Amino acid sequence: MNRFNDRYSKLLYHLFYEDNWCSLNELSKKTGYSKSTLWRDILHMSSNLPPEWKIEKNEVQGVRLLKPKNGTLEELWFHLKSENTYFQTLELILFNNGVTIKYITQKVHISRSTVYRQLEKIEEVLKSAEVQ
Repeated sequence: MNRFNDRYSKLLYHLFYEDNWCSLNELSKKTGYSKSTLWRDILHMSSNLPPEWKIEKNEVQGVRLLKPKNGTLEELWFHLKSENTYFQTLELILFNNGVTIKYITQKVHISRSTVYRQLEKIEEVLKSAEVQ
C-alpha cells in the first residue's frame, strides 16, 4: 500500500506539473520506476480519473495529463484515493465497530481472497507504523 502511494504520487506529480507530453523513458528516470510499471499505473489511473480529467496516451509522444482549468493536484489525489479498494476497505474497518469479510466484499465489490490479501497488506503497514 505504501508503494502504491509513493508510485502514484510521483507519477501524478510529474504529469500534473509537466503540462506537456512526457515519454515513458523520461517518467521512468524522474520517478525511478520501470516503464512497464508506469504504463500499467497510467492505464489503471486513466480509468479512475474524475470526469473532467484525462490522460492522453500516444506511442510516439508519450503521455500527458489533461486537467480542468482550476483543477488541483490535491483534488485529483483525493479522488484516486477514494477509488482505491485498499482505502475503501480501511475506511470500512476504521469507521465501523467491527465488520465482516462478507460486508467488505459487498460494499467494496471485491472477492474474499482480495479482502484477505488487502488485510495482510494493511496489517504490514500498521505493524511498520507500530499501530494496532
